[in-house]
Amino acid sequence: MIASPLLMAVGMTLLRSFVIAAGACWLANQWLKSHREQTFFSKGVWWLFLLAPTLTPPLLIGYAYSNTQFSLVAHPWCNELLYSFLLLFRMMPLAWLVLFFSPAPPLGASGIYCQELLDGKRGGQEGDGNFQGRFRGRFRGCFRGCFRGGGWWTYGPGRAMVTAMALVFLLVFGEFEIASRLGASSWTVWVFDAQVGGLSWEATGWALILPVSCQWLVFGIAALSLAPTPGTTPGSTPGSIYSPRQGAIAVHGKGGAALWVLGKYLWLILAAVLVCVGPLALLSGSMVRGLSAVWADRLIMQEIGVSLLFACVAAAVVVAIISRFKAIRLGRMLLCLPGMTGSLVVGLMILSIFQTSFFVFLYDTPIPLLAALILMVLPVGMILRAVLASSGSAIYLAEQLSHSSKPAQQAHGRSLLWTLVHRPMGLIFCVLFYLAYIDLPASALLCPSGMSPAGVRLYNLMHYGRYDTLGAMTALTYACPWMIFLLVWLIARGRKVHD
Repeated sequence: MIASPLLMAVGMTLLRSFVIAAGACWLANQWLKSHREQTFFSKGVWWLFLLAPTLTPPLLIGYAYSNTQFSLVAHPWCNELLYSFLLLFRMMPLAWLVLFFSPAPPLGASGIYCQELLDGKRGGQEGDGNFQGRFRGRFRGCFRGCFRGGGWWTYGPGRAMVTAMALVFLLVFGEFEIASRLGASSWTVWVFDAQVGGLSWEATGWALILPVSCQWLVFGIAALSLAPTPGTTPGSTPGSIYSPRQGAIAVHGKGGAALWVLGKYLWLILAAVLVCVGPLALLSGSMVRGLSAVWADRLIMQEIGVSLLFACVAAAVVVAIISRFKAIRLGRMLLCLPGMTGSLVVGLMILSIFQTSFFVFLYDTPIPLLAALILMVLPVGMILRAVLASSGSAIYLAEQLSHSSKPAQQAHGRSLLWTLVHRPMGLIFCVLFYLAYIDLPASALLCPSGMSPAGVRLYNLMHYGRYDTLGAMTALTYACPWMIFLLVWLIARGRKVHD
């Protein structure tokens, strides 16, 4: 039986997730329309600046704003509002990224109208087609019945909007680190605290039924909406869902132009200040004062090494898996179901499996944590693989060119293979490595004895408040992967210049 506090937490999280998903996608949509032709998208530094709020570790954000829950204790709604705004600004670049890379819809306006007529004709023919086709057709019929102009959502540009909203919803719904530090109402905090406090597995299973069902329902809606439409070729049209001049707004006068430019970049400035600059400014003093004590702490260095090792192995395994997939199909999407529920649910599922009599001998080993990290980052890897993958014909021609008898053609073929295959896979590895490195819930539940990741120790120490040594430990822990990325980038850039 589900406890009433958990029901209230799930309801609050559901409402917050829907509002943030809708708001983030709407703002990202409006901003992308007016920036489609900007040249700075070709520069990596701008991409890093745009995605900085999403890449900021959530535990760092929560630790920086942890004292606000005490100053706002008399106004809990202000604390909830702050938490919602932090998530909104953190997820908005992610929604923008999904919309930016989404391929053109398979049907135009006239095609959507014809497809709706065809679906209406097929709807009267019961038993026609296989089970998957009938189920998808009925789903789309219900979807069009709930929303006016439903064909725009299922066959047109709304497909990308559904994907972005579903992804943002799942990430906000399963967020744990910031909610825990700010004391916000969230089902993840309730379940984690109850499990650590000794809640039985039967009660934990009942507690997870409702939130996991909500997550799988949203994932199912997005998957069915993106399923290929009979007679169409999704993504066959090059480019994104936006035409170059769509959404252009005429502004008259210098004052109006200045206000329009300020409005366009206001959310980006707020996101950078609230999510990135704010936490660093709040912790900068303690970071500097406690740095000398941290350098002498061998334990934190060992824990950082453990975190790096777990993240590297998990990312390498996922890259090896997705490199064998040439396309995302429905069966392969089912592999993403556990990971889409979030790190906490994955950690609890793996924990329950390895506490059974059949797997208990592996319980206090690195295998459970590695399995959880692999399942958690696998959906991200498959999505990035679909976005960054090059066509098979281009890769085949590059391979043939690399096996040419002429050295110049071989070098050119190897350069093409680096651009088409190895560089995208390297970028995917870096993203998966970083996500596995900053993970907290699964690591806290599954870390073996003597191999505790750095984030777990930081989270435990944060319960005692903010002090200089902890601030420096937090800064060093989350700066390590970026220093590694910078070193690899400098090495790769040096080899490129040398060649």
